[in-house]
Amino acid sequence: MAGNMRSIYVLKDNADSITSILSKSYHLNADQYNIEELSGGVTRIDINDEGRKYDSKIYVTLANDALEAYISIYPPLGAGAKLTHEEIKSAIAEEGIRVNLNEEAVSKTAELHYKDYVVEKVLIATGQPPIKGRDASIILQFSTAEKRPKLSESGRVDYKNIDNIIHAKKGDVLITKRPATRGIRGVTVKNGEIPPIPGKDVEIYYSEGVMMNPTGTTFIATHDGYVEFNGTTVSVHEVYFVNHDVDYSTGNIRFNGTVHVKGDVLSGFRIEAKKDVIVEGVCGDCEIFALKNIHVKLGIKGNFSNLFKAGGNVVMGYGENAKVLAKNDIIIKKYSYNCDLYAGNRIDASSGDGIIAGGMVKAFSELMAKQLGTHGNSRFTIYMGTKYYIDQKLERLRREKARLMEKLGQIQDMLSKFNLSRPDVINNPKIKNLHDLKRNFESVIAEMGEYEEDYLAQSRADKPKIKVKGVVHSGVTVMFFNCSSTVREPIENAVFFLDEKYAEVAWVSLKDIKTIERA
Repeated sequence: MAGNMRSIYVLKDNADSITSILSKSYHLNADQYNIEELSGGVTRIDINDEGRKYDSKIYVTLANDALEAYISIYPPLGAGAKLTHEEIKSAIAEEGIRVNLNEEAVSKTAELHYKDYVVEKVLIATGQPPIKGRDASIILQFSTAEKRPKLSESGRVDYKNIDNIIHAKKGDVLITKRPATRGIRGVTVKNGEIPPIPGKDVEIYYSEGVMMNPTGTTFIATHDGYVEFNGTTVSVHEVYFVNHDVDYSTGNIRFNGTVHVKGDVLSGFRIEAKKDVIVEGVCGDCEIFALKNIHVKLGIKGNFSNLFKAGGNVVMGYGENAKVLAKNDIIIKKYSYNCDLYAGNRIDASSGDGIIAGGMVKAFSELMAKQLGTHGNSRFTIYMGTKYYIDQKLERLRREKARLMEKLGQIQDMLSKFNLSRPDVINNPKIKNLHDLKRNFESVIAEMGEYEEDYLAQSRADKPKIKVKGVVHSGVTVMFFNCSSTVREPIENAVFFLDEKYAEVAWVSLKDIKTIERA
């Protein structure tokens, strides 16, 4: 190859594109240059540049949505001129590259250019990519119901105590929401704004029993109840509905509101509610406890292995072999056979068949029925005039009082064995301890006596009575306080009361009820 020869150089990184560079940038054919690989990853290209004039060429290109700027510089051929450092910087400035410009990379590129190197696609500036917004997320502040049997301490599977209700109290935080963020904008190498992709929002709706704070980030229970959350809507219900029987599918139920059972409550299961319990069907030998009212619409059919206890009223269709305690009233819509009925106020069986026969019957102020006893079930007693739950307190108090009095007697017996007139005996530490113990027992027993009087005053009703619109069968015993009377012959349409003048149970016809009420 004759003529003027000029050498240019290509670094290893660009060696694969030598042919393309020479063809596109210098319009050279393969027979117009020689290629020789030197040490250090450098390739030398010898070009006959006679009669040629190619000035240096500089290209500034953008990539990756203008987040990256690259520079390419091709050395001159023939009489062409090289670029100065200032010309290189000016070319970059003309392209508007002014964000994160790497001055060091520009300087190194210029140095290579001065040494006749081909510089291709050197990264000289990087923008700031946008940061995607964070998606919204929710945090459940309540534990989800497991709805599966538990393992007891003995290792047996407990199929009745299933964790099937999520409880909430008024003021409980149910859900906290971490809002989506807009993200952070990006900047191109030309200082152009790149909008971020905002995070996805999560919509949480609320309904009954839930309020949302002004920022929409906290959901709070407005009353006690059970939590229902379907992934988008949260609510707190004061009534827990069971749309079928209470059985192994539901397990025992414990709820801080009202429980409404559309079916039956099978034997062996328990319901506890801080408000009401409503059962549409029949209750077997189960246990139901309500701080307010119990309503068993059909009735109770048991075998005395049951307990129904209400802080308010108990209403039942019928009762057979049931134990029922109500702090207020017991209302019987049909009949009660062999039931233990304890009412803190009234027992009302004046509707339906209105029959009360058998069992233990206790009421405070009034009992109303259409019939007491039957031909085969009349030997039972009706106790009137005291509150059963205060009677229970009195019984416990009296038992404890008797125990303390027994202890006091033992202390007194011990002291009686000593000559307490002697100073050395009186001053003996053990004797002093016995005297202190004696005084403490006497003080506690005296205080118990005061409680006993208070209980007796609370427990005694003013003019309690029994009203029977139909028949009272012979054999029924009526007891007012400590006075009792057994019906010897059937009585119809009668009102039983306590004749305080003679301290005996008396009765009059229903039509004379006003005479009793005026007395």
